[in-house]
Amino acid sequence: MPEALAEPRLATLLAAPRAGEMWRALLWVASGALGPVERVPSYFMPRHDDESLALLRLMLVGGADVKTYAELSTGALRHVNKTDVVLRALAQLRRLGLFERIDGGLRWQLLAALDQYGLLAEEPALLDWVEAHIDAAPADGATALRLRVAEQRLQRGDVDAVEAVIAQDAEAQPFLPLLRAVLPARAGRFAETAAAFPPAWKALCAHLGKRRGFAPPSLLQWYPLSLMAQHDAAAWTTARKFCVAASGSRTPSAHDPWGRWAHVLAVRLGDERLEIEALQPSRSARQELRDPDGLADRLLLAAWLGKSPPGWEASLVANLVQALHAAGLPWKADLVVQACEHLGWPLPPRPADAPPPSRRPPRRSRWARCAGG
Repeated sequence: MPEALAEPRLATLLAAPRAGEMWRALLWVASGALGPVERVPSYFMPRHDDESLALLRLMLVGGADVKTYAELSTGALRHVNKTDVVLRALAQLRRLGLFERIDGGLRWQLLAALDQYGLLAEEPALLDWVEAHIDAAPADGATALRLRVAEQRLQRGDVDAVEAVIAQDAEAQPFLPLLRAVLPARAGRFAETAAAFPPAWKALCAHLGKRRGFAPPSLLQWYPLSLMAQHDAAAWTTARKFCVAASGSRTPSAHDPWGRWAHVLAVRLGDERLEIEALQPSRSARQELRDPDGLADRLLLAAWLGKSPPGWEASLVANLVQALHAAGLPWKADLVVQACEHLGWPLPPRPADAPPPSRRPPRRSRWARCAGG
């Protein structure tokens, strides 16, 4: 039976009295039914992820706390506590209306762990829950989630809410100048971000003692975008250097996320031949829609070069725009629409409940201006 049809019955079963105690019985049976049911085995190898999911669901609705979960994660749950299984379990329990049954401390800990691996973006409903309840997050261990919420609000242009979410978190406050630096670009004032970003970035790197791995590409992309919006080869050179540094390699592949940006900038500067495959959707493009931000980069960079790579079917572009809106990236969805217009492609429809389109630069689209079209 399809999962969507089975879930109403599953919700009833999980909400039943003593359902949360059944994880021990399931683990006992799956381990060969040896010894008393109450004795938790020190080792368990699930036959497949669905078995892991069933066990984890029961544990979570049973109210297992942080200490219990941590102890089991080094034993019986060692092969169950995988990020993809945890993501599925949390997403499903939220859909079933059982999310609040999870121990509060453990719930926030699991959400923070998933966000550390960038997986919350694959379940927008979980991100929405985090934002709606961020004021109730624990003082310790939730800094990254507060920064994630701040970025979501920045992507929507909700300026006041950006500062409000991190105002009470001392560990998050050093990121505030960087967030402020990219806000002008969100409003179309790219020159301001191009000027404000470098000192804010330098100060944050000095504070943290590192230059990579602490800010997501979805935030950092505002800087190269702002430089690419300038009709200035020197600005493009600066953008290329930044993308190469962000990639962590002196010679990043054109098929890697930051390497793709660096490659396109090098092509525009006349230093490399275009690898058009780097701008095409892959054969698993439908799967890549789980990361619409990264997939959209290929189309936007192609438009900036004025190139039309094959493989971008109208249905895929339409689904991409829908996915970007669902992920809280309306500005990037609007850039995809503008990119299609610049390339002479059919314009994908906007969702009926989408916010007003992002304000365009006067007279010419930013893509036409950047590409010299």
